[in-house]
Amino acid sequence: FLGNDKVLLQLVAMLCQRLREAQLVLKAITLPDAEQRLRSILNHLSLLHGVPDARGVVIALRLTHKELAGYTSVSRETVTRLLQRLTQEGDLEMLQNRTILLKPGFKRKMQFL
Repeated sequence: FLGNDKVLLQLVAMLCQRLREAQLVLKAITLPDAEQRLRSILNHLSLLHGVPDARGVVIALRLTHKELAGYTSVSRETVTRLLQRLTQEGDLEMLQNRTILLKPGFKRKMQFL
């Protein structure tokens, strides 16, 4: 295992990716506002797991409000309230199987954060 250069390179690449992800999550949770944190995490997840769609970008993960709350260091209730508000504002849509569609307006607002 340790003598196989190909395996070692894949292991280093995986560790580097995880380090980059951890750094982005840490950056997101230092944002002062809960909405900014949630937007940052959703944007990050869309970059990693996003699937382009005619309506925007679908985050190809089945996420619970509790999981999003853990990523953003806010309560589940706050995540639920923020997701409802972002849905009403037309920035995202909750799809079947707990997937999230980020609409083009979501990305435009990210440029100002």
